Amino acid sequence: MGAGQSGAGAYGRGVGSFLRSSSLRGTSRLIGAVRTRLGIPSRPLSRGAQLRAKYGGTFKEYMHFRNQGFSPAQSKYLTKPYGSRMGHHYPIPRRTGRDWGIPEEIVDSRFNVLNPRDISIGRFYELHYRVDPYFHGTRFPKAIGGSWRGSQLGLERYSGLQRMWLSLPGDLKGAAASGTTGGSGATYFSMLLGHEE
Repeated sequence: MGAGQSGAGAYGRGVGSFLRSSSLRGTSRLIGAVRTRLGIPSRPLSRGAQLRAKYGGTFKEYMHFRNQGFSPAQSKYLTKPYGSRMGHHYPIPRRTGRDWGIPEEIVDSRFNVLNPRDISIGRFYELHYRVDPYFHGTRFPKAIGGSWRGSQLGLERYSGLQRMWLSLPGDLKGAAASGTTGGSGATYFSMLLGHEE
C-alpha cells in the first residue's frame, strides 16, 4: 500500500514537472497568441456576450424586440435603421392628397412626412401604430416571414391633441414653433390653405 502511494506520488511529481517545462509553456503561449490573433476568446462567451458582440450598440434594441416575442431574424430586421422609407403622412394623408389632387411634392415633403432621424424600423412601427388609427401592422419580408401587429403587442394608440402633436413631422413642428416657414414650407402652407378654402 505504501509502495503504491509512493509510486503514484512520484508519477504526479513527474507530470507536474513536465507541465512546468519551458517547452510546454512556450507552446501554450503560442496557442494563446494564435487564438488572440484570430479573435478567438480564451473562454467561451456567454450567450448574452455573444449577442452583444454581434449586435454592438443595437443590442438593447434587439433585445427589446426579442422580448416582444419576435424571432431572432425578425428582431434583427426590426433593429435596422428605418432610413428613408415612406414614413407617416400628416397632416395630409396620402389618400387625401390623391383625392384632392394635391401635388406629390407637397404630400411627400418633409413638412408632411413623419420620419424621425435615427429610429429603427421596429420603433417606427410602434410610433406609426400609436399615431395613425389606420395603421394596424405590416408583413415582414418573405425571406423572414410573419408579420408585425401593434394590437398583438398590446400597444395603445394616442388620441386627441397628443396624437395630433406627435403625428406632426419635426420640420413642421419647428416651423410652427418659430412662426416662420420660408421656402418650401411657405409653399406647403399656401397649398394646404388653398385646399381648405
